[in-house]
Amino acid sequence: MTMRTAVLNQLYELYKKEVVVMPYTMNDFNRDFTRDHPHLLRPEELLKDLPTEERLKGLSPEIIEAYLSELRKNN
Repeated sequence: MTMRTAVLNQLYELYKKEVVVMPYTMNDFNRDFTRDHPHLLRPEELLKDLPTEERLKGLSPEIIEAYLSELRKNN
C-alpha cells in the first residue's frame, strides 16, 4: 500500500464517521496514523518521542555503562 493510498483510506474512514475537522494536515494524519498503527513503525520511530528515562527502562546499569564506554572509545 502506498502512502497516498493509506492517506486516502484513512481520510475516507474518518469522513464516514464525521469526526474530521478541517484543516486536517499531513502532520495531523501522520500523528493519528502512527498512534493507531504502532506495529507498522520501526523501533527507532517508536522510541524517538520517549523521554530518556523511558528508553532506558529495563536496561541494567552495566549495559548502560558498557554502551557509554563504547561511545567514549569511538569519540
